[in-house]
Amino acid sequence: MEIAKGTLSTVTTKLGVLLTEGEEYTSGGVLSMEIAKGTLSSVITKLGVLLTEEYKLQRGVKGEIRFLQSDLESMKGALEKVSNTPPDQLDIQDKIWIRDLRELSYDIEDYIDTFMVRVKGDKSAKLHSFKNFLLITAKIRHGFATDIRGIKSRIAEVQERRVRGKRACRNWPLK
Repeated sequence: MEIAKGTLSTVTTKLGVLLTEGEEYTSGGVLSMEIAKGTLSSVITKLGVLLTEEYKLQRGVKGEIRFLQSDLESMKGALEKVSNTPPDQLDIQDKIWIRDLRELSYDIEDYIDTFMVRVKGDKSAKLHSFKNFLLITAKIRHGFATDIRGIKSRIAEVQERRVRGKRACRNWPLK
């Protein structure tokens, strides 16, 4: 959901965020921040479901999911802190970080949802042949393990980009 800069009489999102008349919104402003917080919460919850339910994850993946969950909780805490800043006082690095975090959350949620649907859909493959079922589920679990590693590296990139951006701002202008 991309929103251009402007004003609005009333906008209500699926998260229940309300902007009133004359309040400015931007793609990195109030609405975007609320969406990012909402999707992060949803992703953190779904990661918890993966850990508690019987998804028979590959060895090592549970540890990586716990790591992701901790990292995302930390990022959510930082986002909560940033959300206390009035939207018109957010710097560009914060707006970019909020956008990146929102997009990352959407992608992670898509990976999790796809994995859950594919694993539950595998039950029908079990009827055809047990060997086929084992091959298919192993392939799905391996693919998800690969996705998790990719997500970990994207989270690290988003965090590092934010740190570099903040550092560059502190050092600007160069003396």
